[in-house]
Amino acid sequence: MLFEIGELIRQKPGSAREVEVVEDLADASWEEGKFIEPVRGQATIIRTEEGILVKFTVGTVLELICDRCLKKFPKKIKVAFEQEYLLTSLPAKTITQKEEENEGFVVDLKGRVSFREALRQGILVALPMKKICRKNCPGIRYEA
Repeated sequence: MLFEIGELIRQKPGSAREVEVVEDLADASWEEGKFIEPVRGQATIIRTEEGILVKFTVGTVLELICDRCLKKFPKKIKVAFEQEYLLTSLPAKTITQKEEENEGFVVDLKGRVSFREALRQGILVALPMKKICRKNCPGIRYEA
């Protein structure tokens, strides 16, 4: 989903806007799991000198694979994180180091921005290192 923020980027740094976020990431599965509900929450978009800073507070339900028993299980997750988006460079402008580091997180020339990749990365980074379906999971049971 693209958010139109052209009006906000014409305002002075420090200006802010709140938006509701609903992003379906069902097709953004990875080796150990997948999104089974859309990502929902709030985002505060703040104008900065170089672009925008977005503060996300979102939640979703993921399908993960238990590291002990290897069974699939649903996991609710809520996260809060920030992502900086830079204004897209004009073609004649040379790419700065900051722009290279922020590749993919830009406001396009029409004043639109996509939160999709930031949401995916922010949620995946917040996952626990050890994914366990329940505290007392016995692990894999071998049949004799």
